[in-house]
Amino acid sequence: MTAFLLSWPSLSLADLGDPRPRRQGSRPDVSEQLRTIEAGVAQALGSLIRSAPIDGQVDQRWYWAAPLFLDQQADPSVTELLLAPKAASHWEGNAPGEGFLAHLAEARSMADFGPSALGRPPGDLAEVLAEVALGGPAQCAMRAISAVTGLPLAHASTVSNAAWIAAAFRSFFNAPEVTGIVAGARLPEAESEEGAGRYWRDVVRHAIDGSLQAVLDEHAHVLRDWLGHLSLDDEQKRIDAAEDIARVVAEALEVRTSSFRGDIPATIPTAGTSRWRNIG
Repeated sequence: MTAFLLSWPSLSLADLGDPRPRRQGSRPDVSEQLRTIEAGVAQALGSLIRSAPIDGQVDQRWYWAAPLFLDQQADPSVTELLLAPKAASHWEGNAPGEGFLAHLAEARSMADFGPSALGRPPGDLAEVLAEVALGGPAQCAMRAISAVTGLPLAHASTVSNAAWIAAAFRSFFNAPEVTGIVAGARLPEAESEEGAGRYWRDVVRHAIDGSLQAVLDEHAHVLRDWLGHLSLDDEQKRIDAAEDIARVVAEALEVRTSSFRGDIPATIPTAGTSRWRNIG
């Protein structure tokens, strides 16, 4: 379920983790941004973990459940949209996989039960969620769509199209050639039994190091004009632009491992003719 965290377009984390400067002046470096975001996340988590157990086994579900609870507090309509009976279509279209449906059902149950269903929170909860807020694909997609179309972060079109893009990123980062690059860059100190099984955190750090937010911002800006959305003077035009941009971004992320085969000319001594011989 922690991989589900990367696909969940959290309104709360998208707002808390916005790296773009909101006032004039120099842009802070990444470590400073993360410290600021972590402080905001810790404050937001305060009411959730105040009554949580302080002993017993650490409950890893906090990583993906906490954004759900934060979103319920910030704007319940967004959570209701994403957890509706047919909400899987936002991520996987009209034929969602059984695995994703199971994840969505578990998220729905967690939202119904609330924080009381969880055990002791991880000590690095605010730190991890700060990284997701800054570099999580879903959050970056929300901010890019909102900025380029003028739709609010909490708008249904912003949220649903961010989910679509996030699902495409999930498939992209699961491709073997991409997995090799991301996991291969893991720091030696992360090569523990716990760290080796947390590829999702490698993905977030890779997105932060590669400035995924800047990449999506620029790409969405170019796509808006290239797709002909030059005038966004009413809500429907903004919605149409958001859907077109999400579609093209998702299609671009649908990479597959290539298979190569070589064909070279070879002379076959049959009746003096020259033919192609396949060597692939």
